[in-house]
Amino acid sequence: MRNRPLHAMCASGLLLLVFHTAVPAVATCVDWTEETPVPPLVSWSGAPFHVTTGGQLESGYLGRSVIRWQGVMFDQDFWVWDVRDPAWPQEILHYAHQGAAGEEAYFGIDAARGDHLVVSIAGPLYVQRLVTALPDGAEDAPLPVVGPIALGEERAFHSDAEFAGNQLVYLDISVPGVVTTLAILPSDCAFTAPFALSDTIVLVGRDDGLLQVIDFTVPSAPVVHGSVPGTVRHWRLRDGDLVIGSTNSSLFAVDVSELEAPQIAWTIPLPGEAAVYHGDFAVFSFYQGPGSITRVYDVSQSVPVAISAPFGDYPVGALVWDGDVLYTGAGEAFDLQDPASPMLLGRAADVYGQVYVQSGELITSRGRYPLHCYDVTATDGLPPVQLALRANPNPFNPTTEVSFSVPHSGFVQLALYDVRGRTVRTLVAEALEGGRHSVRWDGRDERGRALPARVYLARLVSAGKARWCKLALVE
Repeated sequence: MRNRPLHAMCASGLLLLVFHTAVPAVATCVDWTEETPVPPLVSWSGAPFHVTTGGQLESGYLGRSVIRWQGVMFDQDFWVWDVRDPAWPQEILHYAHQGAAGEEAYFGIDAARGDHLVVSIAGPLYVQRLVTALPDGAEDAPLPVVGPIALGEERAFHSDAEFAGNQLVYLDISVPGVVTTLAILPSDCAFTAPFALSDTIVLVGRDDGLLQVIDFTVPSAPVVHGSVPGTVRHWRLRDGDLVIGSTNSSLFAVDVSELEAPQIAWTIPLPGEAAVYHGDFAVFSFYQGPGSITRVYDVSQSVPVAISAPFGDYPVGALVWDGDVLYTGAGEAFDLQDPASPMLLGRAADVYGQVYVQSGELITSRGRYPLHCYDVTATDGLPPVQLALRANPNPFNPTTEVSFSVPHSGFVQLALYDVRGRTVRTLVAEALEGGRHSVRWDGRDERGRALPARVYLARLVSAGKARWCKLALVE
């Protein structure tokens, strides 16, 4: 159904308002250690769609519900904005509702991927609608059932255990404004939390304690490829052949490299809240009382190994690892130059919920924030150089390459210390050009004596600022 213009709005209607607001792009970064709380580059509270400030951000779409009371009656509005291009936000949905106390409706974005999103409206009736964002607006259509949904590129998997019985519904969503049921797979138990492995294959939970891989390549004859014991409440992300999920008591990974024999690859017995992968490392966050605990894990082997102490105090909601910095949905930024030693850099003002990095900015439900950088050297056409320090390999024996970068030319000192703070070796103490450098350390002190296997600290100092890195010399 094509969304109606403003004058056609009614209490049960969906409508479309489309216009572009020129918001100049700002490509910059700031040192979060020196500007806390970090203000937004562009606050969406001052934009034409200010009513969405602080709303729900979901994969490039921003939703917000507002209630205005008039005595015992109320007017309620729900907006959705397409902010995939954050410099050109576009309103694609507006739902209006009126009623008396106790008749308020719940509006939310249940899922989003690419041009598609699913919104739910829970009031006297509970319905879900599929919305397809288009260059000049949006099309929407009702979904045949209500429940958890997984979106593919042109297909969707919809589980329903409340209204129409225990069934998994396979949908064609390729035509904007049209939802076509391709197949219905009934079951003797409820399906929960589907995850689209492709447009034809889904990983889905069942409330009898099974996780199943189901193939809808032939919609009239879906095939259950394989099953593994397990339950799921939320799917968090996919990293290669691993799909990361969580329950109220654990974070776990399902290996789907063999569809006929999915396996639980590993389980961490803590209630998972958020996860992000970054090469051989990952950051997992877990619910803990009123807040969260977050740790860095080495995921280069078959089972994750915690390499950092718990850090962070707030429920994170979301995690994004960009370069050497981890940003959380609580508005915090942590330095992960040394993944084993996260360091809080600073906090952004009024941020909570999903966050992601796009076009050199941190995108949040509150607006667009600058990314973190320590000090910046602007070079024509080249990326900025930050003050940074790392070593590879680490742990090592007997030598490692210590790489560092300095944003400006000047005197640079790179020294090594033991855990008591005593200097054991000075690797650099001279004037250097701004840019990237490296030096090899052979595990020896100033006198050329081999040092014992233990942890040492490297400290880089330039222009009055310092960076630290742990070096693990092993036997």
